[in-house]
Order: sequence, then C-alpha cells, then structure tokens
Amino acid sequence: MRWKSFMRRNHIFFALWLAPAGLFIPLVGVVFYSSFSFFKASFYTLTVISASFLLTGGLIALMSESMRILAANRWKKGDWISVVKRRENRFGKRVVQRN
Repeated sequence: MRWKSFMRRNHIFFALWLAPAGLFIPLVGVVFYSSFSFFKASFYTLTVISASFLLTGGLIALMSESMRILAANRWKKGDWISVVKRRENRFGKRVVQRN
C-alpha cells in the first residue's frame, strides 16, 4: 500500500493518538521543570521526553491499525490461517493477493 493512500485512509486514527501526545508534552515539561528543584530539566531532557511520547503514540497507532486490518481481513474470509494481503495494481484498483 502506498504511503499517501495509507495516510489518507488513516489520518483520523493517527490524529487520535498523536494529538494528545503533542498536547501532553508542554504539561510534562512544566511539571518536570517546576517540581524538581534539585534537577532542572534541560532542553535535552524535554526533547527526549517529547520524542518518546510522540514515538510511543505513533507505534501504538501503527500496531493497533495493523492488527485491525489483519483481523478484518481474516474474519472477512472466514479463515484465520491465511492472511489476505490487499495491494493496489497499476490502475489504482485494490486487488486481493493470497500468500
């Protein structure tokens, strides 16, 4: 599946995971900076924390989306053994390909 079509189909799903992570980053930064007087959070620390939140959100979104696609394909065909792969041919039409 091409990246553009993947993002077009799943942009709401990614937004649901990455937007709360992006909103949570400033809050984490303020809490870290104000609560630990002995450990002043540097820019590097805040960057690592924010990157970890974004990566975690993205990974969870990717994993759950791929599991949803696999489960939908398997249940649709009524057989849990063979995985159905959908790909686009050169005309943009989706084709079912069994392995």
